[in-house]
Amino acid sequence: MFSLSAQTPRKDSGADGLQMIKALKVGDKVPEALWDLPLAVIKDLKGKNTIKLADFKSKKLIILDFWATWCAPCIKMLPKLDQYRAKYGQDIAILAVTDETRERIQSFSARSNSPVSTVYEDQTIKKYFPRHSLPHSIWIADGKLLMSNTSDYITDGNILNAIQGKPIEEFKKTELVDYQDSIKLQDFLKANVIAKYDSNRAFYRSFDWHIGRLKITKSYLRYLNGAIENMLYDLYSKDIPHYGRFNRLVFDIPDSVKKLLCYDYEKFASMPIAERSKWNYQWKQDHYYCYEFINLDSTADLDPKTIFREDLRSFLSDNFGVDFSLKPLLRKQYFITVSSSHKAFNVEGLKTENFFDPNTRKARFVNISLENILGIIAEQNKRNPIPIVWDKAFTDQLYSIDFDCSLQDLPSVFAILKKHGIQVGLCERPLLSVYLTQSATVRREVSDEN
Repeated sequence: MFSLSAQTPRKDSGADGLQMIKALKVGDKVPEALWDLPLAVIKDLKGKNTIKLADFKSKKLIILDFWATWCAPCIKMLPKLDQYRAKYGQDIAILAVTDETRERIQSFSARSNSPVSTVYEDQTIKKYFPRHSLPHSIWIADGKLLMSNTSDYITDGNILNAIQGKPIEEFKKTELVDYQDSIKLQDFLKANVIAKYDSNRAFYRSFDWHIGRLKITKSYLRYLNGAIENMLYDLYSKDIPHYGRFNRLVFDIPDSVKKLLCYDYEKFASMPIAERSKWNYQWKQDHYYCYEFINLDSTADLDPKTIFREDLRSFLSDNFGVDFSLKPLLRKQYFITVSSSHKAFNVEGLKTENFFDPNTRKARFVNISLENILGIIAEQNKRNPIPIVWDKAFTDQLYSIDFDCSLQDLPSVFAILKKHGIQVGLCERPLLSVYLTQSATVRREVSDEN
C-alpha cells in the first residue's frame, strides 16, 4: 500500500486549480488531469518518490482510502489494507490518502512501526472525491468511479466481485443537509417534531447524524443528533468526567428499554463488516434525537440546561416510562491512590510523548501527567461496569510508563501501575452516578397489576 501526497494543481487551472475541480459521481470517468497528477509517495514498493494514478491503469481495481492519524477506525484499517494489497496485488492497487502534514505522518509511522506511509497534505484528490466522514474509500474500475463509501466495504468478497466485474451490494449514505446554526430547528425540522413542550421547546427526530453537538448561546440551547445516554452525560458533564460518561450511568430498567436509549457497541462489533454501515445508520436514524430551547426573554434568569433536563425527564417518562436522577450510589470501583512520598518516573530531557495504538490498544507515555494517563486508561474501559476512580492528589506529577499490553487488560495494566508506585484497590463506596429507573407512573401501573 502506498501513502501519497497530491501536489498542488497548475496555477493556470484557476484559483490554484482547486476551485475548478468538479466532484465525480459514481459512474463518471476519471479525468486525465487526475490520472496524470503527480503524487509524492513514501515507501513506494519500487522505491519511487513520485507516482501517478496512471501508473496503475492496468489494474482491475484501484482503491483510494482516506484516513487520518486521529481516526481510530482508520488506523485499525491500515494493517488490513496492507494484507489486501499483498493478497490481491496483481489485480489491485491500494493507495492511502490524507490531508495531514508529512511531519505528522512520519511521526505517527515511527511510533506505530507502521509499514504504511501516510498520505499527506492532499488538497486535490479529496476535491474530486468529497467525503463527510472517515474512514472513506474510493473504488475505481474500468477508468470510472465504481463506489464512494465507508471503508467497511473493503472486504475479500467485495474486492473479488470488483475484480470479476460483478456488482457490489452497498448501502448508500445520505448526503449532508444544508444545516446552519442560524436556522432554528423548529423551522428547519418542522416535519420531525416528536414532543413539543411549548412554542420554544421541542424534541425532534435525528436529521443527519454527521452533525452532532450540544451548543448553548444566549439565544438558544441546541442538542443535535444524540442518543439518550449521550444527552444525559452532556447534561451532567460537570458532575461526571468525560472518561466515565457511560459507566457512570446506572440502569434499573428493562433491557428492552435500555437498548432504545443506548448504542449497542457489542452488537456492532460482532456484526459482519459489510453489514455494519446499514445497521449503524438505521439505529441512529431511529434512536438519535435533537432538542432545542429558544430563549424568548434574554433578561430572564434562566438556566438552559435545567430546562433541557426537565424536558428530557418528561420526554423519557412519556415515551419510555423512565425517570432519572443524579445521586451517590454504593458501587464497586477500582480506586487508585499514589503515596505522597512517591517520586514520579519522569525522564528529564525527553520530549512529551503520548502514543496509543488502536489496533493493539498498547500505549507509551513519556513525561505525561498521571491524571492524563489514568484518564486514557479509564476511557478505554468506559463501558466496564466497574468504574476506574482515583484520588486526584499527586496526579499532576509527570510519569513515563510503557504499557506493553492492551489498556483493556486491566490486571496487566494494574500490575504495571503498581511497579510505578501506583496502587489499585477494588472497593465499594459511594460514587456520583446518573440513576435511571422506571417512572412513578409505570411503577404504579406495575404495582396495580400485582
